Amino acid sequence: MHTITTTVFAALMLALPTVAQALTPAEVLAKADAIQKSDTAHILMEQTITTTSGATRTFRIESWSKGGDDQSVMRFISPAPSAGIGMLSLEGGDVMWAYFPDSDDLRKIASSARNGSMEGSDFSYEDMSGGSWEDDWTTTEMVDEDLNGRSCHKLTATPKGNSSYSKMVAWVDAETFVTHQVHYLDKKDRHVKTLEMSGWEQISGTWTPREMVMHNLKRGSQTAIKMIEVAYGVEVQDSLFTTDFITSM
Repeated sequence: MHTITTTVFAALMLALPTVAQALTPAEVLAKADAIQKSDTAHILMEQTITTTSGATRTFRIESWSKGGDDQSVMRFISPAPSAGIGMLSLEGGDVMWAYFPDSDDLRKIASSARNGSMEGSDFSYEDMSGGSWEDDWTTTEMVDEDLNGRSCHKLTATPKGNSSYSKMVAWVDAETFVTHQVHYLDKKDRHVKTLEMSGWEQISGTWTPREMVMHNLKRGSQTAIKMIEVAYGVEVQDSLFTTDFITSM
């Protein structure tokens, strides 16, 4: 009788659904960060700025990164008036330089100036600096919330270091851990920007949004970035991540 009871109990236990151990907010943030990272990347993108009047300007930009965005560099390819403008980000965005060829002006971007935009974009220097969510943000809250029909973890996080934002709120997909939307709040806790990411696909094992749109709620403008060509795991020379490179592009 004991053997039969034990066998029946074991069978019932196997039939019960497995309950996955809940992830902490910090673990969800780390997963959302990690799935987008590749050791090296070379990307060609198209950036379109739409002003409050509805006028548009479109740029082609080429970028390289290494160490999961610990080092990144980008240059404007077109149109001609902007060609040669470059931005260099080192140490996960802690050190930044910008170069403007028209005036042969190489500027080190101070922490206090990182909320400024490059070429009128709604992405600030801070937004474009790369780095790591896991290293740069501390999660303070997580709730489950649907967004556009997708089950998401809604994360609230505050910056660990200097930032023009007081916090961010991110909707991270509960299944894939891709990020669908991010709200950025200023120092007075006002919602000033919304970033939407869409067209997610895996390229060489790395999750990549085909389009990112930053809505500037203060200006009423927006900037869309479309990925034209994306290559991960490519050879990237260390010499690209220098001021010599951005001033000679």
